[in-house]
Amino acid sequence: MAPLESKKRELYRDWLEMTDKVIPFPVKTPLKFGFERVKKLRREKSTREDQTSSGQGRVLQLPSLLSPFEEALLLDERQDRQAES
Repeated sequence: MAPLESKKRELYRDWLEMTDKVIPFPVKTPLKFGFERVKKLRREKSTREDQTSSGQGRVLQLPSLLSPFEEALLLDERQDRQAES
């Protein structure tokens, strides 16, 4: 018998000994397979509708995270006249 064959048999015997020590995990079968329907929520009048319909909203100009050079470069790429000033 070749040394490789004996090594394979030894590894196989070791593997069999290890699998004998494995504890079987209890398997629970699910009651139902597949998708479940999602419950639909009741639609309530939101406060957002009230805020926008009152006409009191305003648009805020937030500071940019870009440097003045980067901002001018973007405006120039869009061919905006503000880039010149």
